[in-house]
Amino acid sequence: MTLEYTSKRVRKRVKLDLTTAHAAELEDLLFRWLEAGQDLDAKVAALPHSHKAGSKEARDFYAGLRAWAKDVGRDGEHWTSGKGGRPRQLYYPRGLVADYKDWLVEQAEQRAS
Repeated sequence: MTLEYTSKRVRKRVKLDLTTAHAAELEDLLFRWLEAGQDLDAKVAALPHSHKAGSKEARDFYAGLRAWAKDVGRDGEHWTSGKGGRPRQLYYPRGLVADYKDWLVEQAEQRAS
């Protein structure tokens, strides 16, 4: 069993590769949360990503992403570390953007229903 988890305490994503016995033990402990979790294999409508870099749509999209990331406790993920005297800069990891797009789809589905 492979489990991916984003920890707010350690502020990193982790992947656990578990033996069958340890996976069963962990699944027994987490069963009710796993049942309530989001199905990652479910098909959802993809959002178009047609805005050009620097456009108003792009600025609005990334401003929304930063606000969402702050609300869900992932605001540190879109900054580089600024090592070596360089200033910190914005960087958007694929996983963060994908999670934000998923959230946007969920919001759209909730408004539609």
